[in-house]
Amino acid sequence: MKKVILAISLALLVMLTAVSAFAAPAAPKNCKIEVVYDFTSLGDQTAAASALGFWTGGGDCEVTVKSGYVSFSKNVWGAFGNFSEKAQAKFKTASGIAFSFRTENAAVITLGFNDNSADGTNHILKKDAECFLYDKDGKQKITTQWNDGFNQGVINVPAGFDGTVFIPFSAYVVNNGSNKAFDVSVSQPNTPIYVVGNGAPGVAFGEIAVYSEGSSQTADVSVFAYCIAAAAALTAAVIVIMRRKNTVV
Repeated sequence: MKKVILAISLALLVMLTAVSAFAAPAAPKNCKIEVVYDFTSLGDQTAAASALGFWTGGGDCEVTVKSGYVSFSKNVWGAFGNFSEKAQAKFKTASGIAFSFRTENAAVITLGFNDNSADGTNHILKKDAECFLYDKDGKQKITTQWNDGFNQGVINVPAGFDGTVFIPFSAYVVNNGSNKAFDVSVSQPNTPIYVVGNGAPGVAFGEIAVYSEGSSQTADVSVFAYCIAAAAALTAAVIVIMRRKNTVV
């Protein structure tokens, strides 16, 4: 009986401590991050970007979807699907946008967006804006560079990067040459626009999230709900076993 109770207790401990493994992408301390968009519904497949529902303004190309990441067969730009209204609302009080990213070779990338205003204004990264890369080695501050070919700021990601890219909303400006700063309290990101300027194939975008500085990192609500339910079930199981033991004659 002691072995059974011990096994259940260990299972409970493992389940509760595994929250971080199922949580949102890694983030620096004092930074809350919550996933608002992912590619898991696409499954694992290889198909044209247009067939996957991506907007292919920069031309269609083959896209490989694997384990929640999408990688492109060539350097290209386009847009993913729209954020849900619920996701857009989460951006309103956030510090910026973050996304999981992997690359085999050094890559030049960027992630802009149009907003949910009536005219769907586009926003791009400006020059010399501070962004952050965060992987197993910690946070690395980088500065965006202006790319004349894309007419917007880009981020240089080193080879072998596997982590999260953090872009504060202060790095974005209206894409009309005015250099007007993006105000997330007035309008929120609607459609994420990607650019792969170098490094494809071998460049992969993953989950997109909102992040807020000054808060503790948290897992998704669904993860906590799962763990709470599991903990309750295991606790109930222990109680039932102990009651049966006490009533055996």
